[in-house]
Amino acid sequence: MRFESVHRRKDDTTFPIEVSSKLLELDKPYLLSIVRDITERKRAEAELQILQEQLREQVLHDPLTGLYNRRYLDETIKRELTRAERNKQPVGIVMCDLDHFKLVNDTHGHLAGDEVLRVFAELLKKHARGSDIVCRFGGEEFVMFLPEMSPAVAYQRAELLRMELAKKRITLGATVIQVTASFGVAAFPENGETMDSLIRAVDAAMYQAKEEGRDRIVVSSVRAADGSAPT
Repeated sequence: MRFESVHRRKDDTTFPIEVSSKLLELDKPYLLSIVRDITERKRAEAELQILQEQLREQVLHDPLTGLYNRRYLDETIKRELTRAERNKQPVGIVMCDLDHFKLVNDTHGHLAGDEVLRVFAELLKKHARGSDIVCRFGGEEFVMFLPEMSPAVAYQRAELLRMELAKKRITLGATVIQVTASFGVAAFPENGETMDSLIRAVDAAMYQAKEEGRDRIVVSSVRAADGSAPT
């Protein structure tokens, strides 16, 4: 028999112990118990757990912006959609892409581009609720997964972000950078009932915003039933 417990010292402090016991049959039964101080082992286990949690955080976050990454979105969105379906609640999806971001990198350098990404990420976090999932989807693309949010309110969120970004000036030494972004908006269940269908719908809306001149918002017109746009 083996178990862990806590031993109390004379000064009333405690430390963890492991007790191993075995029944011995001699001239009469004896219980042999060995008590080990496992303070160092417990400390090592705690440090390992902290390290594992830190590594998981690193795996699921974008190191540049601190936002969740696409892997985290992939891991959580199916569960969130199942919850939304069970509770019959809407979900808003917003995808945004920084306009002419390659030109920023080419003109001002990648350090400037990184700063633009960080500033935009902070803007997204500033307007996120605790239940929202905000992630860097890749490159200069970002996705916001907005539980219990109607398409109309998701559009308002996108418009607020669009206007704030357009007014923002990013200063790097003597250089002042102004950027805009294009937004697509889709909703569960109107525009899709799975992660893949929703991402396709919001991605198409976002690229339509690009094609229509950038610095604007397009709401998806895709129907969830067959993935087509209404005629």
